[in-house]
This record gives sequence, C-alpha cells and structure tokens, in this order.
Amino acid sequence: MRGVLARRVGRGYSLDMNMQTRVSATGQIAIPKSVLDQLGWHSGTSIELVPESGGVRLRSVVDPATEDFDFRVTRLQNVIGYDGPKAEDSDWHASIDMMMNATEAKEAGD
Repeated sequence: MRGVLARRVGRGYSLDMNMQTRVSATGQIAIPKSVLDQLGWHSGTSIELVPESGGVRLRSVVDPATEDFDFRVTRLQNVIGYDGPKAEDSDWHASIDMMMNATEAKEAGD
C-alpha cells in the first residue's frame, strides 16, 4: 500500500493530496474513498468543520471512549503512510517501559 505523505500543520497533519469535489444542491460534498481510507473515516464518523481564511478544515471528532488502541494505531499508520510490520503489544510495552525508566533515571540524577 502506498502511503499518503502528511505534513505537520499546527496541532494536526495535512495530507499532501489535492482532490476536487463539488457541493451538491443540498449542500453536501463527497469525500473520495481514498481520503476516507487514509484517515480511517467511515460511515458515522463525526466531522468537525473548522473555518479558516479562504476555506474550511475537516477534522474528525474523536470520542476516546469508543476508539480502541488498535484503531488509533491503524489510523495513525494510514495518515503517515506506514506499511511496515504490525507492532505487537509487547513491543509497545517494552518501548514505554524503556522511556519511563530513562525518565526516572534522569529525574533521579537531577
């Protein structure tokens, strides 16, 4: 799978893809499936419209209570274009433990 390049913009990311769509007579727009897939958006995803000069930014409204960890990781991987192997829980725990130990060691040395 070829990833979409993303660049940091403020607190979020901007996908480097330019696509056009039209506003329907009822005020609706269709978001291309490739964009929906990259962002992990599906039917029922709540979208926030953020007005900006010259346009509007679409941003998903995240409800942490309804998103599990694997979904968040998959969505992040899609946004940054990661197509490597799936990390196992033990890999995540080992990395977090290593960071926590480093932080504790630094704080103890200060």
